[in-house]
Amino acid sequence: MRLHVLAAACLLPCLPLQAAAQTFEDQGDAEPPYRLFLPPAADTAGPLPLVVMLHGCNQDAAEFAAVTGMNALAAAEGFAVLYPEQREHPTECWRWYEPAQQVRGQGEPAAIAGLVEALGRRPDLAIDPGRVYVAGLSAGAAMAAILGATYPDVFAAMGLVAGVPYGAAEGCLAAFNAMQRIYARMPSPGAWADYGEAYWTCVFAGSFTPLLSSVPTPDRLGETAHTAMGPRARVLPVIVFQGGADRRVFPENGSDLVGQWAQANDLASDGLDNDDIDAVADRQTPGGRPGGHPVTTRVYEDGAGEAVMVFHAIDGMAHAWPGGAAGRAFSDPAGPEASRLIWAFFATHPKP
Repeated sequence: MRLHVLAAACLLPCLPLQAAAQTFEDQGDAEPPYRLFLPPAADTAGPLPLVVMLHGCNQDAAEFAAVTGMNALAAAEGFAVLYPEQREHPTECWRWYEPAQQVRGQGEPAAIAGLVEALGRRPDLAIDPGRVYVAGLSAGAAMAAILGATYPDVFAAMGLVAGVPYGAAEGCLAAFNAMQRIYARMPSPGAWADYGEAYWTCVFAGSFTPLLSSVPTPDRLGETAHTAMGPRARVLPVIVFQGGADRRVFPENGSDLVGQWAQANDLASDGLDNDDIDAVADRQTPGGRPGGHPVTTRVYEDGAGEAVMVFHAIDGMAHAWPGGAAGRAFSDPAGPEASRLIWAFFATHPKP
């Protein structure tokens, strides 16, 4: 069925409300279920860019759309937005930490890529295959990184907000370790408290593995991502956001995501580990909106001087979508406008 809704979030500067009152399809019977936002005149505008948005835990598609305000932006800029839903996990988390969900051709990555393929076959809709992107929050960002590594032929670029690197965990307890770096903090009492909470959470979920180990280095994570790309390996642009006060997904993950994709992209650029692309920022600027969180933006370029990675490190922000709607969970209006920044980055990085 087709539902006409108003976007619940208004980005600054605010878009006119009528611009957001466009088609929001609810496909609850699909596998996986999804919602699809279509901008005005989608039938006559020619091939549309598509942004796949992956919600975090304890969210659904409608809530994530409201938090991010992505529909209002899509209506103004003329792109479609696909919101797959995870309804099988007890807390609606994408299962990014399970080995079976980290490979091409099966599980959640295959299901999400399959939705993109199905939309491309719809006779009433034209999707530009060179401008398909993926972004997510938290568990959604971790799954977006998996999609980048396993389907670089489908997704032109990634937007990762409070995410975890691809291959950083295999199993329930390892997921908590990757998010909170428990093993690295083991001498501290706080680490033992986090370990106990994580261990019993995993036991109740049916996972009884008690052992922890260190998270792989960014270079090793990058090699893992490059290997997962296989013969489809290419330089994959990525924009990363990480809150400095995030206690669900610790700030180290933002830096490790940059390091991972610097290494993966370096290997993909010419097959050599020669730092044509590296994790040393070529440009760094301070910023942030008035009265909001201070932001340090780091830009990483390839050998030709093109920006292939951007990292927004947000001082004082907890686990949230930056610049999201007020009064909603996992949303911080004081952050930079992630939705606009992500789309601006995507718009300049179509698939070669």
